[in-house]
Amino acid sequence: PARYFGIIADAARNWLPSSEFYDKFSKFHKPNAKSGSREQLRDEALYEVLSRELSPLWSFASFSKSRKEKKKLDARWLELAFRKKDDDLIFELAKLRHPKMESFLTQQYNAYSGKDYFDLFPIVEAMVRSKHKLAKTALIGTIQKKATQRKFDPDYQRWIYLLKYLPKSCTNIVSSITELPRCNSEAMSQIPKWLNLDFDDFFSAE
Repeated sequence: PARYFGIIADAARNWLPSSEFYDKFSKFHKPNAKSGSREQLRDEALYEVLSRELSPLWSFASFSKSRKEKKKLDARWLELAFRKKDDDLIFELAKLRHPKMESFLTQQYNAYSGKDYFDLFPIVEAMVRSKHKLAKTALIGTIQKKATQRKFDPDYQRWIYLLKYLPKSCTNIVSSITELPRCNSEAMSQIPKWLNLDFDDFFSAE
C-alpha cells in the first residue's frame, strides 16, 4: 500500500548502496501524478526520503548534528529531476553536481527576484547550497531589501540564518545593513544575533 512506501524507501535508503537505491526507486518518481492518486502519494513519500538529509540549511546546528549521516545520493537523482522538470527536487538536490545547475538557478532567480519572497527562498537557498557565483549577492541583497520594510516579517529569520554559510568576508557588508536609515527593528535585532554564530565557512570547504 502507498501509505507504507515511505517506510520501505527510507529503510532502503539506509541499507542499499546508493546506486542500487536509485535503480530500484527512481521508477517511482512521478512529479506530475494525478492529485490523490497512489502514484502521487508514493512520489511525495520518495521526495521526503530524498530530501531528509538535505533539509534546509537554516535548521538548528544541534538538530543537524544529532542526525545520523546517510550515504551520499547517486547523482543520477538530479539528472532525473532535470529530465522531469521537477524544480522542487532540483532545489533540494542542489548540493549535487550538475552542469545545468548554475544556469538553471540564474534563470530562476531572475524570474522570481522582486516577487514573492516565499517562492524566492528555495531558489536562493539552492544557490547557497550549490555555491553559485551569485549566491552572496542574491542573499545579501534580499536581506537588505527585507531590512528596510516596515511590515513585520516572520519569515526573516530563516533568510538571515543562511548567512552562516557565506564566506566570513561578507560579515562587514551584512553588518552595515543595520546602519541603513530605514533599517527596521527586526533586522537591527536579528542580524547581530546571527553574525555572532560560528561560521561554517561553507564556501571555502570542499
